Amino acid sequence: MKSTILLVISVLTLVRLPLSQQGNIALGRNTGQDSTAYDGSSQRAVDGNADGTYNGNSCTHTDNISPGWWWVDLGDDTSVGHVVIYNRQDCCTDRIVGAKVFVVNSLDDGYLRSLTSNTENLCGLITTDTRISTVQCSGKLGRYVVVFIGGGNYLTLCEVEVYPGSSSPNHASGRSTGQDSTGWNGASSRAVDGNRDAIYNHNSCTHTDNNSPGWWWVNLEQYINVGHVKIYNRKDCCKDRIIGAKVFVVDHVSDQLLRSLSSNTVDLCGEVTSSSPLSVIDCAGKSGTYVVVFMGANQHLTLCEVEVFSVPGPSNIVRGKHTGQDSTSYGGASQRAIDGNRDGNYHHHSCTHTDNIAPGWWWVDLEEQTPISHVVVYNREDNYQDRIVGAKIFVVDSLNDGYLRSLGSNSDRICGQISSGAAMTTVQCSGRVGRYVVVFIGRGEYLTLCEVEVFRGNVRPNYGLFRPTSQDSTGFGGDSSRAVDGDRDGVYSHNSCTHTDNNSPGWWWVNVGHSTSVDYVKIYNRVDCCQDRIIGAKVFVLDTVSDHTLRSLSGNTANLCGEVATADRQSTIYCSGKSGSYVVIFIGFSQYLTLCEVEVFAHPSNANVALGMTAGQDSVGWNGVASRAVDGNRDSNYNSGSCTHTDNIAPGWWYVDLQREIEISHVTVYNRQDCCVDRIIGVKIFVANTINDAFLRSLNENTWDICGEITSGSSISTVTCDGKAGRYVIIFQEGDEYLTLCEVEVIPGSRPRNLAKFQLTGSDSIGWNGDSSRAVDGNRDSTYNHNSCTHTDNIAPAWLWVDLSHYAAISHVVVYNRQDCCQDRIVGAKVFVVSNISDSYLRSLGTNTDNLCGEITSDDAVSTIQCGGLSGSYVVVFIGHNQYLTLCEIEVFSL
Repeated sequence: MKSTILLVISVLTLVRLPLSQQGNIALGRNTGQDSTAYDGSSQRAVDGNADGTYNGNSCTHTDNISPGWWWVDLGDDTSVGHVVIYNRQDCCTDRIVGAKVFVVNSLDDGYLRSLTSNTENLCGLITTDTRISTVQCSGKLGRYVVVFIGGGNYLTLCEVEVYPGSSSPNHASGRSTGQDSTGWNGASSRAVDGNRDAIYNHNSCTHTDNNSPGWWWVNLEQYINVGHVKIYNRKDCCKDRIIGAKVFVVDHVSDQLLRSLSSNTVDLCGEVTSSSPLSVIDCAGKSGTYVVVFMGANQHLTLCEVEVFSVPGPSNIVRGKHTGQDSTSYGGASQRAIDGNRDGNYHHHSCTHTDNIAPGWWWVDLEEQTPISHVVVYNREDNYQDRIVGAKIFVVDSLNDGYLRSLGSNSDRICGQISSGAAMTTVQCSGRVGRYVVVFIGRGEYLTLCEVEVFRGNVRPNYGLFRPTSQDSTGFGGDSSRAVDGDRDGVYSHNSCTHTDNNSPGWWWVNVGHSTSVDYVKIYNRVDCCQDRIIGAKVFVLDTVSDHTLRSLSGNTANLCGEVATADRQSTIYCSGKSGSYVVIFIGFSQYLTLCEVEVFAHPSNANVALGMTAGQDSVGWNGVASRAVDGNRDSNYNSGSCTHTDNIAPGWWYVDLQREIEISHVTVYNRQDCCVDRIIGVKIFVANTINDAFLRSLNENTWDICGEITSGSSISTVTCDGKAGRYVIIFQEGDEYLTLCEVEVIPGSRPRNLAKFQLTGSDSIGWNGDSSRAVDGNRDSTYNHNSCTHTDNIAPAWLWVDLSHYAAISHVVVYNRQDCCQDRIVGAKVFVVSNISDSYLRSLGTNTDNLCGEITSDDAVSTIQCGGLSGSYVVVFIGHNQYLTLCEIEVFSL
């Protein structure tokens, strides 16, 4: 028995969970604090005992010195997800309020004393005296977690728990490198040899001559969204040489490009500003194949190690695709816009050019229908920058010449318009789906594009498409199925609109297949005549559609979403999560009911996030490509062309890339039904953050990322994942068997979290002690005297901003208004999503429409402002006239 126990222990010591699966990583670590009083040693906060009674001997205690701090050493640079702090409960609970949590790389006394003004390493602030406070660090990197308090107060911590965030491999390790020159045998490859030794004579640091400019680069060998770059400086001498070095992420490294980096701001991550042993430069997701460390001054460049870490994010999907344009002049071929070179000088041969014909256009073929998040257009910079102004971006399914010429009047497929001659413009497409992206200019003007980057987005599936339908009657051949045929054509004679008799009541319904939480319903009206017939139609979500239920809908308010109030071409009716298997359109008076298309969109908690995403598998057999499982077609007959197929290799797998880490509720797999149904039995579902070959082959031994197993050959299997988080959903076949999937649907586990909670904030001014942080304290209390609402002076303009700590595509913002008085002050406030909070930029927001989500138009207790995927690092609430700005809570939700 003794030897068996020893064997188990030795095996366990070899197992190391992935970082994202580890628990409290502070437990038992080395700690320290600025001072110790009442025997409250710093080690008590990591002893595993969260007892909140001080006499229980498990809480720390400092003197009431300002500033005060406590720290824990994690042993190495670590990505910190969040920190949980347990407060004293027997007395003095309010002492913790105002304490800040930091993730840092230094315990130097002077550095710790300066943390009061440090925002770069700040996770967040403790704003209440509750027993447990959780502070989000969102992956901040560092070796030490510090709890810091100003104001001359005792700091008492009964337990501190630190949980890791998402980790990324070092993408630079062992890659190809280069530099402008080599001095003292300091080869460029030394900076990626995995050795951080900072003594030059130990042969692990690079060295250039003191040329101007000088540079070093690493080829990442794949297109990466770079989160941050770590630069390890030499320690034996000459430490200050590194100051002023800049970090760039670029797509190529020609001599010409490298020499011009001093004036490049588009690809710049940041600058090394100190001679410390380690500098971490935030790249905020900039994308490219090379990382460059650039020195503009006459100086030797020495790097003892460079490490590059990625962040989840979308990639440019048009590299190497087929392009075209209406005409070509001055040698500006259409393909130049996707060559990976953003150079804005036309004479460097990387910009397109058309004739000045009206209309003009450029297009790229994505090769299949694709949901588009946003398009980034790089403009010419050497001259004629304003030519691009007014160009529009479309996502379409046709390149027919007549169709392209008509885009000037097309509002259905437009993403947006370029409104300035800036070097770079981002146009949001918010999930529009199509095969082609078109840049269109309607006037007689040259169209020049120096680069176009297209990023895949999540599309919300239409749950009504091709589903069973019915209506109370059919007139003029207008069958009910026409409203879910995917054709929005509003001309009745084109045979895509329904038609009933003019009965009272009248109705139409669609069965969405299963109980669904419905977010909204889009109704497309006819356009050739009789548009006002639709006015007064009501939308319901029901569980059954018996004749009795349908006839009694006039008095039903519980299942009512809303009413069509205009004769517009398209009406959107919001259902706010009402659940049921049927969507019904009901008209309570004698009138024909004609619907040219009805589209049903699920609440975010129900939406299939795999639809249209990038998929892959270990092999392809019988032409069954991986993308078929996310094409929205559940057809289970293999010959219909919508099921995947691998070879019978062991192991086998299929995966879908969700583009970002998502919490997963469940995965639904649609099985082949024409034959071979039992092949699916034993297949396992995993949620993970990597898809490298070695990881995939080892999944049979992986117990921490598994959701569950398919145990029957039924047509539909649903496997619960219970909120497991990851970027990839993997379907794994351990045995020697073909893997065939006719559709895979991935449903997220919960609504997106509030990105604003406990984040850093600021406002133009503070009145009546209404600090800006109150708007993100998690307390929606709307009575000002309860100390949870902000307050500015009545200065014009006024604003409040919240730092989301990362670049995010924003779905909507919820603003909670004061209710004890003065409710109408909020009317006219506007919500923006931006990436700049300089004073001059904020003052100019009154005329900014590009970053505007919307305006608060009522004094309601709660206002929800839709942002439609606008992306940025900050959300700003702005009021342009002389008025106090008071916000009792702001909640920000991503797509």
